Amino acid sequence: MSWLANPAWQGVGSITGIFALVVAIISIPIFWRHKQQKNHANDVCSRFVFLFRAHGIERTQIPRFLGEEFGLTLADISTDEKLIIVLKDNILKAACERFGVRRGWLEGDMARIYDPCVFYKDIAAFMDFINVMKERHPDEFCYLQAFKPSNTSSDLFKSQPDISLVFAEPIAEIDQKTIYRYYPIWGPLPWDHSPARFNLYAFFTLAFMTHRILLRGYEAPVKLLSKIAGGEIIPTTVKRKGLWHPDDYAFSDRRDMPVKSPEISAFWDYVTENGWLELFDKNIISRPEGDH
Repeated sequence: MSWLANPAWQGVGSITGIFALVVAIISIPIFWRHKQQKNHANDVCSRFVFLFRAHGIERTQIPRFLGEEFGLTLADISTDEKLIIVLKDNILKAACERFGVRRGWLEGDMARIYDPCVFYKDIAAFMDFINVMKERHPDEFCYLQAFKPSNTSSDLFKSQPDISLVFAEPIAEIDQKTIYRYYPIWGPLPWDHSPARFNLYAFFTLAFMTHRILLRGYEAPVKLLSKIAGGEIIPTTVKRKGLWHPDDYAFSDRRDMPVKSPEISAFWDYVTENGWLELFDKNIISRPEGDH
């Protein structure tokens, strides 16, 4: 083994070692990119399956929900490794359109899931939206869901909460279970701010008077209210606790509203100032006492 001590051989060994080190360094970005691409693909698969499960559709039900035209089989979706091969553009596009989620989110970005509907101070747009839903679902109920912080009074004048709104539209039925698409409405809207409160009255009233939009009130952790209204979370993943009744704050000819006469007058003044009076009149809304 004395030849190892030969300086000529030591030089060759040094060159070989340097070459191996250079190759290793060059390979790091390639390996990292490959790993990142693999992780990204896994993220798309995970979000794709999560999107369906969050809407009440199990992995094995995805082909049936999407329809035969997409050609998905149970074998195709049995594992993420098989799923990523068949997740073509048309399937991703269909999933986004069915549930109203952003393509960017489904493909892995960390931004919001939905683009919220903006109806604040645009009650005409809200009513247009309601009318579209009524025409689309003449024999089904849609829901306007209102979320307030957990453990706050059902009397909104006492608790003065922020309110987040989500519209739920039925889009399918699987095994006698209704599947909904969700439309977060920009917010949350603070009850202690009178213009926001008057907009909430308007939303509740117009939805209530259609007799096709059911109002449902839920409680949720306060830290999630802005995420719900901002489209950063799928509403079904929110743990709902208490129930309350948004329709208590829908203006009609009932006499049991928790809203006092001065507040009622102020609301109708706000409606008039914003040019919404004709819109309310078209929807046959009787003004309760207190309107002067």
